[in-house]
Amino acid sequence: MPTASPLIFGDAVVTPAADGRLSVSIADRVVARLGVRFPSRWTPEPVDVAEDGLSQRWRLDAVTAEVRHRIDHGWSLSIRLANAEAEPVTVPPCELILDAAWPALTWLAGAEGMIVLDAGLPDGRVLAFQQLRGHSRFARGRRWLAPMPLTLPASGVRQIAWRGEWRPNHGTLAASLPSWWPERTALREGEVLELPLPDAAVTAERLQLSDDGSSTTLIGHPGHYLAQVHTGTGTTDLELWWSRDLDTDLRRRSVRLLSGDPRTCGGATAWTVIRALGADAVDGRRDASEFAESAVECLVAGSRREPDPFAAAAIAEWALRTGDAELVGSASDSLAGSRGLAAVRAAARVRMAAVLLGVASTPPFPTDAEDPVERDLMAVELSLSAVATRRAEVPAAFWRVGTLLGAGLPGVVADPLTRAKAVSVLRQAPEWLDDTSHWAVLRAELVDQAIRRLIADECDNDTFAWLLL
Repeated sequence: MPTASPLIFGDAVVTPAADGRLSVSIADRVVARLGVRFPSRWTPEPVDVAEDGLSQRWRLDAVTAEVRHRIDHGWSLSIRLANAEAEPVTVPPCELILDAAWPALTWLAGAEGMIVLDAGLPDGRVLAFQQLRGHSRFARGRRWLAPMPLTLPASGVRQIAWRGEWRPNHGTLAASLPSWWPERTALREGEVLELPLPDAAVTAERLQLSDDGSSTTLIGHPGHYLAQVHTGTGTTDLELWWSRDLDTDLRRRSVRLLSGDPRTCGGATAWTVIRALGADAVDGRRDASEFAESAVECLVAGSRREPDPFAAAAIAEWALRTGDAELVGSASDSLAGSRGLAAVRAAARVRMAAVLLGVASTPPFPTDAEDPVERDLMAVELSLSAVATRRAEVPAAFWRVGTLLGAGLPGVVADPLTRAKAVSVLRQAPEWLDDTSHWAVLRAELVDQAIRRLIADECDNDTFAWLLL
């Protein structure tokens, strides 16, 4: 491969590499590396670099594939697969390899697809890739750009095409969704979803469907479902969630938690049970109180061994419920060495308990974190009080935190625990920040949808505890 010359794409510099990947940099900071890769059965040829991009050929027996990136006013990605055999063949498909500095939104839904990179620009602009042709799928964390399995007809050709461009923010991408796309995909238990689909068919397992000729209605029990909408342009996946309200699920979950051993439970479990007591969301308050008391005693006994922010929050909350000021010191001990958003939030709980119980010693607020997502979560957390009183401008990190929940667009961005943290932070924002200048939906709706998805997906106890912190 000859020496690659960087390509200018808006504010970014795109640098081709010998393995066919491209690095996207802004102000000498790499924000993403991406490329198309075929499985090991395929044999790659050397990358060919041109003035406007790069191309690479791959071979598997009588099948050839050419990957082409062309960068000018936009970024076009095309993949052409050709079968030279006189009969159909099935081959392993290609995937997009993406390593981004900030979690990228990935929506690969069959006939529709979108990948959005947040480049960390102060004005919130994003690099959005949209599927123009092909069939994509997101499975087990991998971004497949072709069907699995991929069957090519005799002497046939398959074309895949994507287009990338700079967009003002995530919110402007909502107009790119199919016209029938619902406003909400995470619904309340018992709620009916109606899709205006006069010229399409809908299939789904475990969902109740009815069609009156002009629209299709769907309803499901609490859980996560996959419906498929079949139109003349192809089949699009529609993920749907039905969930209980948070308080209802808290009551249901507390029954399961109380069946465990309080002497071995972690801080998140103790915190959840104590919060359920405070919300009157337990059946059998005496049993729950005894569980909480025993759990706190064991957490206090281990408070000097390992830092546990949830243990600190649980001990501080129990100190307030019982008026036991001596517990505040143990709560502080549980925070020793803790970092990140959980430590910030737990420290606030411990400080509040100290003030209300007249204890002088309080823990400091941790202010550092290694992970960039955690840093932005903390930055928003620590700035919201000043933002709420309009003593400070809304930080750019606030809008980035919203993208961790998808910013109102379908798809996957972050893992459940990170999404629960984002919910916990955004839920504290003042109401006047409910606008759609950066996201496709209002903040309150964004948070509600995220909570419902986490509940419907039966998130683990640590993740659920964040919804109560």
